[in-house]
Amino acid sequence: MVRTRRLLGMAMTALCAGALAVRAPSADISAASTKSHHSTATTSPATVPAPSGQVPLQYAATYQRLSTQLNTYGAAVNAMPVYRSGGSSAPRFVAAAELLDANGNQQGKLLEPGAMSAVERELTALKNLGVRGVTIGIKLPLLLSRYTPLASKYANFYAAVAEQARARGFTIDVELGGLFCGTVFSTCSYAYPRTIAGWAKLTAEQARIVIARVHPNYLDILAEPNTEAELTSIGALGTLSGVVQFVTATLAQIGARGTTKIGAGAASWFPVSWDRAVSKTSVNVLIEHIYPLSPAIVQTITATAALAHQTHKPLVADEVWLYKSTPSLTGGVTASGDEAKSDAYSFFEPLDEKFLSITRQWSTKADVAFTSAFWSEQLFTYVVWTPQLEAGSPTQTLAVLNEQTVGAWGNGTYSASGLTWAGRVRKG
Repeated sequence: MVRTRRLLGMAMTALCAGALAVRAPSADISAASTKSHHSTATTSPATVPAPSGQVPLQYAATYQRLSTQLNTYGAAVNAMPVYRSGGSSAPRFVAAAELLDANGNQQGKLLEPGAMSAVERELTALKNLGVRGVTIGIKLPLLLSRYTPLASKYANFYAAVAEQARARGFTIDVELGGLFCGTVFSTCSYAYPRTIAGWAKLTAEQARIVIARVHPNYLDILAEPNTEAELTSIGALGTLSGVVQFVTATLAQIGARGTTKIGAGAASWFPVSWDRAVSKTSVNVLIEHIYPLSPAIVQTITATAALAHQTHKPLVADEVWLYKSTPSLTGGVTASGDEAKSDAYSFFEPLDEKFLSITRQWSTKADVAFTSAFWSEQLFTYVVWTPQLEAGSPTQTLAVLNEQTVGAWGNGTYSASGLTWAGRVRKG
């Protein structure tokens, strides 16, 4: 039942969660101590199968470009000052992963028999790997009763997910943001407000429910302004003034935060000036997403670390992965399925491993509180490229990846990327 639910529920419609919709910004911004804190250093080594297959000819240029960008990223992080306080050399940040089986874009599948069993199995696999936190996408408007009669059931589901996560010692981050309605990732249609004020009111309402029922350590109300603008059709959300207006209004309406730290930010493909503006609001933390690695973006990543240090607002990077963009991918919602397909291929694993290693170093030096790898399935396995898979749909490739992931969970095997992200020693 777990396998069937996962393969049907995750094969395509929700796997892409809220992460790969709009990575390329529009032209005008393109310049730019709890149980969960256990150490993974004593975790036993695990055998890693060698990455399979040569780089296909059509991906050779992309592979070389990404390799060059990773060298630039590594050099920039090496040159960064150490912003963390204290003299300990052990990393303090929580290395986390996306909890894909609980992502809101699955909608009704989250309430089917076996859904919670699948979540528990994924949580156990991540804990065994050595990951110490999870990011959960609780998408609007799932918890709002005027939009869905299932709102209370979704709230109960996510409260149970959080209970299971805390029982395993995980730090919990929740991402809000709209469902991917009208896309390949989520079949739904809602009449959203058409103004920033209206969307802020809805976001605050769902945030209050999340704080009361889920009690996350961190709550992300906005991280990718251009993605949110496209999903809601509120163009002003993609402007700097609109972002500040939205964050300010949402925070004012949320009210009491309890122990939850609320964050917002503009992803790494926006200039650091956007995060600087957000830092002047009453957010507790600054949110960062890292996917593409152009020289301007690398500069922003390091500049944001300095900004967080200067403003005394910790960074939470709740989505990171190496974006495998090619000239055929436009960076829009419709391109993200093909992006997810490319991310699954095993010949990219050495690059992912390097990206995650550098991102661990950045997280430590920047004193990041929580950093979450998005493609959590690739922490366990990858798919060997074949001409047949290349010619097929993203759904086909992701179905293979899902099946292999379930097998890896059962066998207790991990990818090199997974072991690197968890800070574990490899053997074999």
